[in-house]
Amino acid sequence: TNCIIYDVTAEDFKVDINVENDFSGVLYLGTSKYSMLKEFESIFSVNKYTFTVTGLSKETRYYFYIKNTSANEKGRTGIYSKKTTLKIPIIIDIGSPAVDRIDSIGGNITLVDKYNPANKNGTITKVEIFCPEGITNVRVASFFVVSGNNISTREYAIIGDVPAGYSEHVVSIGVQEGDFIGIYCGTGDIDCDMTGIGSWMKSENNIPCENKEFFYAPGTTISLHGTGTA
Repeated sequence: TNCIIYDVTAEDFKVDINVENDFSGVLYLGTSKYSMLKEFESIFSVNKYTFTVTGLSKETRYYFYIKNTSANEKGRTGIYSKKTTLKIPIIIDIGSPAVDRIDSIGGNITLVDKYNPANKNGTITKVEIFCPEGITNVRVASFFVVSGNNISTREYAIIGDVPAGYSEHVVSIGVQEGDFIGIYCGTGDIDCDMTGIGSWMKSENNIPCENKEFFYAPGTTISLHGTGTA
């Protein structure tokens, strides 16, 4: 199994774990590895369970395991643990809402959305994308301006193939206040509007890149959004 614990605050956290099929997974939680009685039901999507674990106390270590509860299913994980934080962190917000838009753009191109730069230093932990068709070889990165339209990659994540429509992806991308979010699409397009503050773009894969000049296209907003914690 592949267990990812993320969006940890003083009051809650989320857990993703890979599974082949939906077997009605339940997460059992407690403050002792010998007593995990509180139950959380899963949401199954694209070969994984997602659990939102809420109602927690700050600076407390919790233990949990996940068990399939469907008939004739006995699979379960080992025991995991996570400690909540002291306080609720500041949420990083970067990019434009990942929604269905009028137009689309892509096809072996790197796009960097100039709208809504990062509000704080920290880590992007989730990326949202909306595309009219599946796109391949996707990479997402944080970018900063060197000068003019010359920009560089700060950090990036390789996502791979992305299905049509709305999708979410767990990542770990370092970001600093004022950075922008960008994407490389191998084949296929990402949704966009020909309105807004605009985007930088450059043909081919430029993730990562260092001090490269991009073409600035005013009035282009792409459906790429990131959130994380400071």
